[in-house]
Amino acid sequence: MPRRVINSSSSSSSPTMWSSFNPAAAGRHRRLSCLLLPAAFLVLTFTFCTQPATAAICGTLSYDPSSKICCSGSLQPLYNINTKCCGTTSYDSSTKICCSGSVQPWYNVNTQCCGTTSYDTSTKLCCDGQVQPLYNINTKCCGTTSYDSSTKLCCSGSLQPWYNINTKCCGTTSYDSSTKICCGGTLQPWYNINTKCCGTISYDSSTKICCGGTLQPWYNINTQCCGTTSYDTKTRICCSGSVQPWYNINTQCCGTISYDSSTKICCDGSVQPWYNINTKCCGTTSYDTSTKVCCSGSVQPWYNINTQCCGTTSYDTKTRICCGGTLQPWYNINTKCCGTISYDSSTKICCDGSVQPWYNINTKCCGTTSYDTSTKVCCSGSVQPWYNINTQCCGTTSYDTKTRICCDGSVQPWYNINTKCCGTTSYDTSTKVCCSGSVQPWYNINTQCCGTTSYDASTKVCCSGSVQPSYGINTKCCGTTSYDTSTKSCCNGVLC
Repeated sequence: MPRRVINSSSSSSSPTMWSSFNPAAAGRHRRLSCLLLPAAFLVLTFTFCTQPATAAICGTLSYDPSSKICCSGSLQPLYNINTKCCGTTSYDSSTKICCSGSVQPWYNVNTQCCGTTSYDTSTKLCCDGQVQPLYNINTKCCGTTSYDSSTKLCCSGSLQPWYNINTKCCGTTSYDSSTKICCGGTLQPWYNINTKCCGTISYDSSTKICCGGTLQPWYNINTQCCGTTSYDTKTRICCSGSVQPWYNINTQCCGTISYDSSTKICCDGSVQPWYNINTKCCGTTSYDTSTKVCCSGSVQPWYNINTQCCGTTSYDTKTRICCGGTLQPWYNINTKCCGTISYDSSTKICCDGSVQPWYNINTKCCGTTSYDTSTKVCCSGSVQPWYNINTQCCGTTSYDTKTRICCDGSVQPWYNINTKCCGTTSYDTSTKVCCSGSVQPWYNINTQCCGTTSYDASTKVCCSGSVQPSYGINTKCCGTTSYDTSTKSCCNGVLC
């Protein structure tokens, strides 16, 4: 609304401007408009000033910040300079408090929030979002409930009686630890200072022992557990969870069985006889190493210092030889193995696992066959004749390179120095020509090939693999036919 300001001066040269709103509170500056009346009309000079409010925006609505406030898009009343927003609601922060979006009463300087509720911390307590009574300085929370810790005890969220300074929790129950003991969440009797737990049961450790969750007798200070059983270590021994007899200081375990190590031996979990200092184990059996030998877990005879093993059998290396796990005859110092067979290497030879004859120092192997290299030759695993120093192999056949030629694995005749191969056939290049693997006649220096056929290029022409007459310089092909271009034409592969 326009306000009127009376200027005490009779002159209008210095009008006074007045603003009724704080620019910072309003959110923007305002411009004053003043109307001056000349002194000719009035004795006193009056200045009329207007202050139009500039509207602010809250969501899609405009509002006057001097009387409203925008709270999360909602227009709310503006109480005073203490006005604040609590979610979409405005409140006077001098008389209210905002608790998680809810406007709550303000009590005093001790006011705090407990979830969406306010409370006075001098008279109340916040327990897990719930306002609870404050009894005294001993007040504590047990879940959502407050309690006097001098008279109660909180056990896993449950309020329980307080007996004395010995009060403790056992699960959700309280108990006097001077008369009870908690074993695995279960209250059990308290016997004396030796009371202990064995699972969910209490016991007097001076008369019992707990072995694997099972109560067992206590014999003396030598009592120990063996699995779920107790035993006296002076008279028993524990072997893999089994209580066994104690013989003497030599008592040992062999699996789940005890034995006297001065008279027995343990062989792979089996108690076996002890013979003497030469006693050893062979699998699950014991043996005397001075009279026996162990061959792959089998006790075998000992012959002499030459005794060895061949698989599961023993043998004398002076009379036998082991070939591939099989005992074979021993001939002499030249005895060797050929696979699973023995042989005399002075008279035989081993060719790919086959014993073959030995001819002389020239003896060699050709596959599984032996041969004399001075009279034979090996061609791809086949023994062939040796002709002379010109002997070579052609596939699995030998030949004399002076009289023969090898054409693609086939032995062919040798004609002269002009001899060549045409596929698997030989030919004389001075009288023949090779056309695609076929031997054809040689006519003259004009000889050429037309597919697998030869022709004289001075009198013939090749048309798509077919030999045709030549008409001269005008000769051309029409498909597989020749023609004279001066007299004929080729129309789509047909003479026309």
